[in-house]
Amino acid sequence: MFPLEGARRVSVPGPLGDTVVEIAEGSARVLSSPCAEKTCVKSGRISRPGQWIACLPNRVFVEIRGRSREQVDAFSY
Repeated sequence: MFPLEGARRVSVPGPLGDTVVEIAEGSARVLSSPCAEKTCVKSGRISRPGQWIACLPNRVFVEIRGRSREQVDAFSY
């Protein structure tokens, strides 16, 4: 687990190789991954608790954890 404060790059090993996660400006994103589709890289930055990025081929999961007030995305009647 890494705090979102500060800036760093974390190399996360997986079966295909290393996935690089960048933490900066209060958010995290997958900077590079050895997977074929790069969906995890295209996911962009995440910064709120409950948001996540997964690289299924490389078995890497990035999740924002913490306490915050829940925000409603939409209402349905």
